[in-house]
Amino acid sequence: MAKVYSGSYSLLREHGDRIEPERIVGHEVEIFSYLNLFWHPRGEDYVVAGGLLKPVTRFDLGNLVADFFLSALPPKGFSYAQGKATFPGKKSKARPYFLPQELREFEQFADVALLHDRERLLYQFELKSECIYVEDPLEFKVNKYFSESYDPDEETITRDTTDRIVPWFKRLNKNNAPDPHDISLMVFPEVTDLKWN
Repeated sequence: MAKVYSGSYSLLREHGDRIEPERIVGHEVEIFSYLNLFWHPRGEDYVVAGGLLKPVTRFDLGNLVADFFLSALPPKGFSYAQGKATFPGKKSKARPYFLPQELREFEQFADVALLHDRERLLYQFELKSECIYVEDPLEFKVNKYFSESYDPDEETITRDTTDRIVPWFKRLNKNNAPDPHDISLMVFPEVTDLKWN
């Protein structure tokens, strides 16, 4: 199963004569489909997709969360999960809430949770296996990065880790046919050229 990824966004703040920079712990998520699809056996029980990887879309979760924070200005105590938000208050109940369009588009591929905690907006996501089909399997590449900026013209970005998330299908029979109902997402460090699986 794919793991849960966590990130955060912190506003630029002044503490006396000291300035704490705007800081993003973010993830770039790239999504690929396969051209000339074929199936590799993995042990006796599984198969994985192979072929030329074709880019489908890309999301920068760090920037999307920062943009949401700056445009929507959610109050401290705001939380969001599974299409519903809770606002601070004793009688607050979760109610339907629409995120900005790009975050909603990302929700086609992942379960997203947000929390406004003090001076930070925290997020988590887990990629969905249910958006992947035998006819059109998807592969994901998740790059974690850190970004700090004291002003809009100066930004430092550091890459931390890269995960490759590959769909594994249960074998339907001995001919490497994948079972369309039995899929899991497996996480691997980036070790191959993404042009070929």
